[in-house]
Amino acid sequence: MSSKGMMPSVGTDGAGKKSNLPDMTSSLEENPDGPEGFQMEIGDKTGKKMPKGKQMHSRSQIFKYAYGQIEKEKAIQQEMEENDNNMSLSGVVSMAKEHEVGSRMPIEVAFKDLTLTLTGSKKKILRSVTGKLMPGRVAAVMGPSGAGKTTFLSAVAGKATGCDTSGLVLINGKVEPIRAYKRIIGFVPQDDIVHGNLTVEENLWFNARCRLAADMSKAEKVLVVERVIESLGLQPVRDSLVGTVEQRGISGGQRKRVNVGVEMVMEPSVLILDEPTSGLDSASSLLLLRALRREALEGVNISMVVHQPRFAFNLKCRTVLYVCLIACSNSP
Repeated sequence: MSSKGMMPSVGTDGAGKKSNLPDMTSSLEENPDGPEGFQMEIGDKTGKKMPKGKQMHSRSQIFKYAYGQIEKEKAIQQEMEENDNNMSLSGVVSMAKEHEVGSRMPIEVAFKDLTLTLTGSKKKILRSVTGKLMPGRVAAVMGPSGAGKTTFLSAVAGKATGCDTSGLVLINGKVEPIRAYKRIIGFVPQDDIVHGNLTVEENLWFNARCRLAADMSKAEKVLVVERVIESLGLQPVRDSLVGTVEQRGISGGQRKRVNVGVEMVMEPSVLILDEPTSGLDSASSLLLLRALRREALEGVNISMVVHQPRFAFNLKCRTVLYVCLIACSNSP
């Protein structure tokens, strides 16, 4: 069966012809009082108030479309995972396009003699690091505590502060500042950056509406948010408050997954994570690693700090960077 044959039917026009959801969404946004008879309100509460039955009908159509797409993508990604060991990046991207699975702009990040020196001091906190981070792959950054793993990833992401940077960082073979690509680079810090007074779904929607393209249809945004909720296993807590110090919310492991999710909803081409598995139990860690693996199959360049080698094996990492401290008697 072709991938198009698996697309769920989402409605009919006045002549009885089937219409796809993006076209129907566009028609509704241009003419809310048109023949479609109702207005979309997913993620937008400012629209014209319509009868409850018709509102729910529109929502059910959108979510039917979203989950139909998600189920189709799961089957395709399983096939891609089975073939990935013997498939090049171009093969992965080609298969994604062939089956209409979203693929991202491929970004290769290379660095040569990357060195960081504390501002106003001669102390080097990162010395002559050379390597390459490839799209469609997961790179594990390992090393003892204090070796500079987080500093290294911050430097690669262009987020290092309080230090002077030397060496080269090349984007797709060109010497360019990586911050020029900040709209398609996701960075997940070790500390949570979620809004505790919002629910899990509201956190994801807030970031999606702020960071996704303004011309993206509501149906496509629903698909992005629902895909993240599904892949990170957040369905049971989607309507729960994240929680604050004063108000109890979701568990620490679920909060960590939401923290990753707020970056995933922007659909980045490069995703950098600082110890995403810290504080997670084995089941939650495996769930998160599988979600990251699926992102890599869409051509995303993923690099993450991990402390345990088994995580690198679970991710099938082909790139492992080991950052270490070298003690010298004459070192500054």
